[in-house]
Amino acid sequence: MNRILIVDDNPKNIQLIANILKDFDFEIEYGQDGEEAIEIAKSQKFDLILMDVMMPQKDGFEACIGIKKTDINAETPLIFITAKTEEEHITKGFKVGGVDYITKPFNAAELLSRIETHITLKKSKDKLKELNITLEGNLKETHKNLEVTQQKLEEITANIGNLDSAKSEFLQIISHEIRTPLNGIIGLLGVFKEMMSSKEEYEFFDLFNASCQRLEKFSILALEISLLKTKGIDALNPEPINFEQYFKLHSESIQTKLKQKELVLAISYEDVTISADINYFEKSFSFILDNVIKHSPKKGKIRINGKQTEEMYSIIIEDEGPGLPDSIVNYGPTPFSNEKHMDGNPGLELYFCKLVAEAHGGNINLTNNYKGAKIELTIPTK
Repeated sequence: MNRILIVDDNPKNIQLIANILKDFDFEIEYGQDGEEAIEIAKSQKFDLILMDVMMPQKDGFEACIGIKKTDINAETPLIFITAKTEEEHITKGFKVGGVDYITKPFNAAELLSRIETHITLKKSKDKLKELNITLEGNLKETHKNLEVTQQKLEEITANIGNLDSAKSEFLQIISHEIRTPLNGIIGLLGVFKEMMSSKEEYEFFDLFNASCQRLEKFSILALEISLLKTKGIDALNPEPINFEQYFKLHSESIQTKLKQKELVLAISYEDVTISADINYFEKSFSFILDNVIKHSPKKGKIRINGKQTEEMYSIIIEDEGPGLPDSIVNYGPTPFSNEKHMDGNPGLELYFCKLVAEAHGGNINLTNNYKGAKIELTIPTK
C-alpha cells in the first residue's frame, strides 16, 4: 500500500484530498504546517508528499527544503498544491526539490493521474538503483573468482531478463520526450493567454497549446505502456463487462463524430459478460474507434462485429479508409514506428492496444480487407 503525506494548514483541503483518495490503495498521513511536516518526514517513510505552498510559519517551499534533508524522505516525490501560477512561483517550486505542481482548484482525475505517475516513476527509479547495486556487487566478485562470478551473472541475467527488457524500453520512452518541464509549460499557458491581444498571437497560442496537449497525452500514454511492460497482468483491475450495455453506450457516445462525416455505423454482437480491466479496455477500444472514424471517408460505413469463438470474445472493427500500412500488417505494431495510421503518435496507440490485449491473455490482429482496415481485438471469456 502506497503511503501519502498531505500537508495543508486548512483541514477542509486535507479532507477534500482524502475523500478523493479514499477509494484507492493509499495510506494517508497529514500535517497542518511546515514544521510538523518536517518532523513527520524524519520518522515515517512516504511514497509521495502533497504540499500546500501558502502556510504560516514555514511555507511549503521551506518545508520541502527541510524534508529533502531527512534521511528517509530525501528522494520522495513532492507535489506542490498552489493557487498561484506565476512563473517565478512555479520555478521556485522546482528549484527547492518539487517534481510537479497542481493549481487550485484542482481536478480529481488530474490529481490521481499526477500521483500515480510520480509514484510509478519513483518505484521504477528505485528498481534501477537496486539493479545497479546488484550488478556492481557481481562485478566485484569477478576479481575474486571469475568462474563463480560468471555463473552468478548468468543466473541473475536469467532471473531479471524480463525486468531488464522493461527497464530498457522504459528508458527509451522517457528519452523521447522531456517530461519534467512539461507541466510547467502547460501551467504557464494560462498566464500567456491573458497577455494575448492580436489575432496572430492567438493563432500562435492555439498551435502551442495543441502541441502541449498532444505532448502531455503522449507522455501519459508512454508511462502507461511502461507500466504494462513492467507489471503485465498485475497492472490490471478486472471487473465484469457486459457487451450489450458496452456497445450501446459506445455507439451513443460517438454519434456526434459519426454525424460530422455522415458515417454509417453497423453493430452486431453476441451478448457476453467477461472479466477485464474496464479502464484499459475502454482506452484501447476508443483509440481504435476514434482513428477508424478519422480515416473513414465521408459517408462511409464502419462495421463492428462482436462474437464468441471457443474461449475468446472477438471484436472486429472494419472501415472503408486507406487501410493499414504493410509494415504494421506484416510485422505488428511497434513503438515509434514511422507509420502514422493511428493518430499522430506513430504506432504508439496500436502498440498500447497490443499490450492491453496481451496482458488480458488475448491478442490484436491487423489486416486489410477489400475496402479498408480490419482490426480484430480478442479477449478471453474465462
